[in-house]
Amino acid sequence: MPNQTVRALAFMVGAILAILAMLALGGCAALPMPLQPKNTLGFDSSTAEGAFIVLAGVDTAQTMHLKSGTDCGYEADPLAAALYGSRHPSPGKVLGINLLMITAHTMVASWLDDKVAEESAKNDANEPNSLGPWYVGRVAFHAVSLIAEGAAVANNVKHGCKL
Repeated sequence: MPNQTVRALAFMVGAILAILAMLALGGCAALPMPLQPKNTLGFDSSTAEGAFIVLAGVDTAQTMHLKSGTDCGYEADPLAAALYGSRHPSPGKVLGINLLMITAHTMVASWLDDKVAEESAKNDANEPNSLGPWYVGRVAFHAVSLIAEGAAVANNVKHGCKL
């Protein structure tokens, strides 16, 4: 089998697995603990988490599509390259590591939702999202995550990493 055919097949399989994983993670209500927040009344950050998962999925697909000899020929993010073990990671390694990272992000978001709920219950049950430290931390967590993933996707597009 020619090398290009193997790559195309690996990319298609990886893309299908990535889409299935994103769909599964997007439906947090159907997931078992610890991914599902204990307290969801007014403390849910599923919209921000859903946006992060979509951006991370696009970034994953772009990274799996790296092509040597182009501006999109290597992993430019030094942290991601260190996680992948190379600036030229295989599509399978990119998919596996990114799925683990998305899962960890979802678990942290769920934990933060629970902390905000606990904090709010202690302070005032009538104001579900009071500006306590856990609420501010959750907002900062999602803001940094969304900005970082959005910048990664935009940088990939700028360098010609197209899906």
